[in-house]
Amino acid sequence: MILLGLQWVLTAFVIMIQPFINELPTFKCKHEDGTIYECNEEKGCSEGWVDLDDSPKSLIVKLELYCDRAYLRSLGEALFFAGGSLGFVFFSHAADKYGRKPALMLSYFCGAVCMLALALYSDNVIVYFALLSICWAGYDPFFAFSLIILNEKGGTSSPKGRIIF
Repeated sequence: MILLGLQWVLTAFVIMIQPFINELPTFKCKHEDGTIYECNEEKGCSEGWVDLDDSPKSLIVKLELYCDRAYLRSLGEALFFAGGSLGFVFFSHAADKYGRKPALMLSYFCGAVCMLALALYSDNVIVYFALLSICWAGYDPFFAFSLIILNEKGGTSSPKGRIIF
């Protein structure tokens, strides 16, 4: 049960990292008087001003998933959730065949390894998409399996016969 409790620390990291790895670069535009100001992606791309020096160091900036390649950013976000759906099918079958705890540990291991690989080896868009999909394919079923195992246990019984949750 301690492992199930501690896993939420890493789970919070997985969920909260998405805005940081998908942060856009800084776009700069010019007023008619020549002054420079920060603007949105649409206007910044049309005027051709992307300031990579002041931009956050995210995978979106590293893989250049902005302007003409912005559609790839949306595709990556969709593949993230598609991976979770496929993970549910695979790990649910594994849980029925081999037991809930082995499937729970396998899904957690899959998500953790892919999250680490995502941070270290995302050098191109294909690797980024694959690791992002597999990462959520491991973590998404893990949430459900941990809750199922906790509910099947039904809490612990006190000496007086009452269930304590």
